[in-house]
Amino acid sequence: MGVETRRATAGGRHKKATPPIFSHEFIILNHGDIMSCVLMVFIIGLMFPLSAPTCALFVAPQYNETVNVTTELGPASSTLYRNGPADIFTILFYSVAWIVVHAVIQEYILDKLQRKARLSKVKTFKFTESGHMSLFALYSACHAVYVIMDFVQNYTDVKRIWLGYPEEHRWMNLNMKLFAILQISYWIHQFPEFYFQKMKSDEIRQRTILSVIHICFISAAYIMNFMRFAVVLLALEYASQTIFHFARLLHFLEKKEIAKNGFTLWNIVFIIVRLASSVLTVMTFWYGLRQSESAYIDVASGNYNTSYVRLNCLLVVLSLQLFQLWNFTSFHVARFKESASRKSKTETKRLTPQPKAKKVKSDDTISIGQMASSWNRHVKLSVCTVNNWALDFKGNLERILKTCEEANREGSRLRLGPELEISGYGCADHHFEIDTEIHSWEILKKIVDKSKDWPNLMIVTGMPVRHRMLLYNCLVTVLNGKILLIRPKMALCDCDVYRESRWFVRWTKPFTTVPFQLDESIGFEQETVPFGDGVLYSTDNVSIGFEICEELWMARSRHLELSLRGVDIICNGSASMHILGRSNYRINQLILGGSQKTGGIYMFSNHRGCDGDRVYYDGSSSIAQNGKLYAQIHQFDIEDTCVASAVLNLNETILFRNKRSSNSYESSLLPEYNTIPFDGRVILDHPALCFTEEITNVEQLQLSPTEELCHGPPAWLWHYLRRSKMGGFFLPLSGGQDSSSVALMVRLMCNKVCGAVKRRRLTDGGDDPAYYLNGQRVGEDPAELCHKIFFTCYMASEHSSAQTRACADGLAKDINSNHSSMFIDTVISAALSAFKLAKGFIPSFESNDTREGLA
Repeated sequence: MGVETRRATAGGRHKKATPPIFSHEFIILNHGDIMSCVLMVFIIGLMFPLSAPTCALFVAPQYNETVNVTTELGPASSTLYRNGPADIFTILFYSVAWIVVHAVIQEYILDKLQRKARLSKVKTFKFTESGHMSLFALYSACHAVYVIMDFVQNYTDVKRIWLGYPEEHRWMNLNMKLFAILQISYWIHQFPEFYFQKMKSDEIRQRTILSVIHICFISAAYIMNFMRFAVVLLALEYASQTIFHFARLLHFLEKKEIAKNGFTLWNIVFIIVRLASSVLTVMTFWYGLRQSESAYIDVASGNYNTSYVRLNCLLVVLSLQLFQLWNFTSFHVARFKESASRKSKTETKRLTPQPKAKKVKSDDTISIGQMASSWNRHVKLSVCTVNNWALDFKGNLERILKTCEEANREGSRLRLGPELEISGYGCADHHFEIDTEIHSWEILKKIVDKSKDWPNLMIVTGMPVRHRMLLYNCLVTVLNGKILLIRPKMALCDCDVYRESRWFVRWTKPFTTVPFQLDESIGFEQETVPFGDGVLYSTDNVSIGFEICEELWMARSRHLELSLRGVDIICNGSASMHILGRSNYRINQLILGGSQKTGGIYMFSNHRGCDGDRVYYDGSSSIAQNGKLYAQIHQFDIEDTCVASAVLNLNETILFRNKRSSNSYESSLLPEYNTIPFDGRVILDHPALCFTEEITNVEQLQLSPTEELCHGPPAWLWHYLRRSKMGGFFLPLSGGQDSSSVALMVRLMCNKVCGAVKRRRLTDGGDDPAYYLNGQRVGEDPAELCHKIFFTCYMASEHSSAQTRACADGLAKDINSNHSSMFIDTVISAALSAFKLAKGFIPSFESNDTREGLA
């Protein structure tokens, strides 16, 4: 692998040039030099008598003998070779040599061509593959023809391929033995190249299959003395491969016409090679070798010409030819269908009469474009709340896909998830680890692949993305196997317990997107994605904008900028923690107030539960339009996933905005937003008969501070209990206000969990992981659950009163905790005695020394 390819893989020209010695990067960057040193050790070892025999075993072909033969191969006395187990050492040596040759070709030939061609990453790897294969195939074809000339003097005398088996075939001249060793060693060297080239898993699989087939074919022919047959077949195969890979190189170098002629020539040669190989195989194994067939295998004389071996060799080689023909045919059929489909679409578009466009002023273009699609502009949208866990990539993926499946089943066209949904928001300093980014990309790849099952569902999710060395908190939009936009956060939160600027930077270029190069090793089908502050624009004229969490709380919120530019739908992925009264303010003042001011559909999605940090996310994902609330997920529910959907009319937004003349004037003064068109529809194909009704009792749904205290801490306790894998809680119950309040929170937790289980049974009868504790499903009786998981104890001392004991016992009985009592005077006396023995006095809270009071 050469310098330019290694730089592209490592991350650019300015990547650190001197990695630590013996690190993976050091070995990859310098593997050519390292392998050259290994070869030099053996070459120099030939000069010393002590090491020469061992080194010769690796460098020189083995099993050479001077034999007396009376054949046309040479004189009566000639140095010939046979095969043997010691050839393994020679093959290993030349495998290392091929690695060096590979590095040299890459460094001094292919890298220079790549610099001139300015290829993308995908084309760079394909160009590299064809560059090496074209040169190797050309050399192999020439070497094979040279070997064939040694045993076939008349090119029409094909009988020389099988005549004289096994006597003449067991012995080889130096050219044939070297050909076999070099062929096997070349295909073996492909495996370490997977590591040196940092190849993708799908490319490794394809290259592995090709290498294994060649190694098995050549090794079998070499061991069973069928090398004459193998050399002829390989000469034909490599001639075909030479034409193909040189044509492919010309294609990448923009020599389109020459490459097209080369591919046409290769198509013809490929068919001829397949037919010639099949005919030669039948002639050799069905007719030729049958004349000297043996009843059994004789390893000593090198005779493997039995009917079983012949027929199996015939079937294997013919199967390989049919397999290649099948791939060849399938490829061209697919290309023909694609070409026919493209021509059909072009012809249909040409024949379809196009309505004459009405001339309008440039200022009116946006309004007419929005009104032109149809009267029925109905959309169905979904927001989701997930109880994700920091760094639980597998579990997070399952919850994300579950909400996507539910949204698609309901017929939604857009599914919005919360901020940093893939990795979990509470990763904290794990954002400094590259693994967090790599695993996030791997999960995104699985989401992209799965999105092909839901071609009409746009998925918006969140993950950390690194661009130009800087880490951004991003929303990623996916549709039908393609990433449409990566939208970085433009305002970071550093108030309360938030410390986003510790890990992320904010995007400082409003209305601007740049191309983002996707990592080829992940396996995405596309090469680049728009990255930045952009608006998606569908084929049915629906615009979708984005803002992330803190941007909603700014004085100049991003959704105001988007709405004034005519954006129809605004998506906000958040990680908003629970503070008393915060949810009510968020809904009333920000979401409903903001959409009331400038109009439009506003989608808000938030996390739920505790994801590993010290905060609790209270959900409340919502959908609003024009200051009205149409869907909202309950604030403190315990389920791991929940989806809320709404069917809305986009024309209502247009009517609402047209009534605000001041907004219209302000909108006309703003510059254009950067729109990103995509091939997909958001408007429903079959408009729903009824729209989602407005939630008019918003104030009744919202909780007072006291009610939030009765729901928030109990919900946090349940999430904590589940994920800590504990069996329950223990509380010293003194009968005072503090411990009694904590005990009530646990009982409220039991009421909440059992109520959720019962409510689910009475509605859809579904299930959820939140209904299980340590693998056992929770029942519907909160008293039973409390007795099972909550252990209280009244710890009496000489200072305790009968009243506090009665309060503790009564409360324990009311909440049905697993209660017990004990006296701790003995424990206290033992501790005081030990202290007196050590320090010479007993501490007292009546002492003037404040240190005793603290003790």
